[in-house]
Amino acid sequence: MTRVTTSLVCVFLALFGVLSACPGGQTQDSDAVVQPGTHQIIIQTPPGPTIRLEPMGQVMLAVRYLDPTGVPEGSAQISFALQGETGGATLAGFHALTDASGTAEMGLTAGAESIIFTVEVTASNALPVQFEVAVSVTGFVNIEVLSAYDGPRSATAFAEVAAELYYGDRCSDLNPVGQNLPDRARVTPDGFGTLLLFENLPADLDYAIALRGTDDHGNQLAWGCADVASLQLLPGSTVQLGLTASDLEPDASGVFGVNTTLVLTDAQAATITETLVPLTTLGRCPFDPLDRLMDCIVDAVSPDGSPDCVVQATDEFATQMETVRGRVDGNDCREPQTLTSDTSLEAIVWEATDATGLDYYAALADLGSVEPSMVQTLELRSRLTLVADPQGSSYFLWHLLEALALPDFAPDTWIQLSELGGLVLEVSSLEAETTVGEPTLLSVPFHAMTLQPRWAILAAAQAHLLAPVGLPSDPASLIEAVLQTIHYPDGSSPMSGCEALDAHICDAVSGQITCPPDACAQGVALLVNLADDHWSTIPPATQPDATFAANIPLTDSDGDLSVDQLGSAAQPLPWKIDLHLNDTWSSPQDATFSATKIAPVPL
Repeated sequence: MTRVTTSLVCVFLALFGVLSACPGGQTQDSDAVVQPGTHQIIIQTPPGPTIRLEPMGQVMLAVRYLDPTGVPEGSAQISFALQGETGGATLAGFHALTDASGTAEMGLTAGAESIIFTVEVTASNALPVQFEVAVSVTGFVNIEVLSAYDGPRSATAFAEVAAELYYGDRCSDLNPVGQNLPDRARVTPDGFGTLLLFENLPADLDYAIALRGTDDHGNQLAWGCADVASLQLLPGSTVQLGLTASDLEPDASGVFGVNTTLVLTDAQAATITETLVPLTTLGRCPFDPLDRLMDCIVDAVSPDGSPDCVVQATDEFATQMETVRGRVDGNDCREPQTLTSDTSLEAIVWEATDATGLDYYAALADLGSVEPSMVQTLELRSRLTLVADPQGSSYFLWHLLEALALPDFAPDTWIQLSELGGLVLEVSSLEAETTVGEPTLLSVPFHAMTLQPRWAILAAAQAHLLAPVGLPSDPASLIEAVLQTIHYPDGSSPMSGCEALDAHICDAVSGQITCPPDACAQGVALLVNLADDHWSTIPPATQPDATFAANIPLTDSDGDLSVDQLGSAAQPLPWKIDLHLNDTWSSPQDATFSATKIAPVPL
């Protein structure tokens, strides 16, 4: 039967008045120092608070009640109460009044079985005190604990050493890092190497004796335990027990929120931004996406053997279109005037575009300005779940990828990786070993997952630049949305979309050549095919593209032997991360991360 309460043994005992269990195990007497400003209960008889009785034996318990100046106080009510399992023991009453000498008495009769329990004595304005009572059928024994410590800490690390005695329990029933209520406790401030004595114990009971070292904040640092069977105890003897405490390691079990920052190399940034090419080419020039679409229309209607939206044909349509389009400037973009200083076809169509279309053009212009220098860092949110292996010093680890951001490109835009269709977003039941030391390190083994930074930047572009103005990211839908903002007034039957753009093209070339049918649709199809071809070169999300590994210090910032941080928030720690881009793995890179416990281990 394991009992749970505070582990601050001396504080507990002081609150309940068993000062004999505090430093040195000294008993109280009438010469005890009076605590200023409070009354005090002093145990009188039997001598000291430790009592041994035969079955059905009787004893008179006597205490003395003193006022704050140390003067006995008469006619005061003193209360007596049995604590814990008593084996049938009884008190003659529950209350007694003090006489003129401040003394109050109460009779105690033992039960028929071997047991240990306490009698608590309380009075107004005084700390309670306790009698330790032992009843034995066969006799009594003393256990003298010689405390020792085996570990790297200095003697000054320990403010208190406590020996805790439990009857009816075994060491396996006790939680070294939990809060167990001992049946008896002895505490010393003198550190390990001291003797701690338990007197008058029934020789026919089994015991577990734990040794605990705490610092000056009450944090548990070291623990040891030994089982003592009744077969080892000879009535009337004093048994010497050497007991050694070892360092307690904080438990890292829990769910940790992990924030990772990876500084990208120039080559990685270039590869990631390359994903956006089908979109960035739609906003590179002042008249884009019209400029790009016009090139695709000419290349589709006048094929030159290379369907790449680069005009090289010299047939009638290509030649005539060149005369009505704007001059080409030094950036390979079209100007508002033709070579003959007339208004260019691009400028005419621009004027026929509504306000929504101009918003689209502005968003695409922002997208067209994206460069690798704007993609310097990658941020990742993930979860680590650690569960202690009950058979050893390792942990079982689960790592779940949650969201990715490219803060230099799209601030405050987090892409949920599950929405990108990645197949390996979680690894399960990895074995993570610990290396005990100052600090203890957790070795997170190498594991591979699907991060998809190239698809993530496409999603970030959609969320950060296109979605706010209502544009989708796939070229077919995007171009269709832009075309619907182009209009062609034609009496009572205005046109928009490809129909309107074809009408503007026919107006520009009419009288010179035959206007080709469906020129716009052919150009859009070529533009979409180029985008699909480009994105088909990016590895799909069916294979891992990132690996992780780390050695992580375990931080127990509040000393409760439960790890609340991996590493330190003030000093982020390194992951070793490799990225798989363009069919090659990078060299291992250091990515910093911080991790804070966000939940206990789910049941």
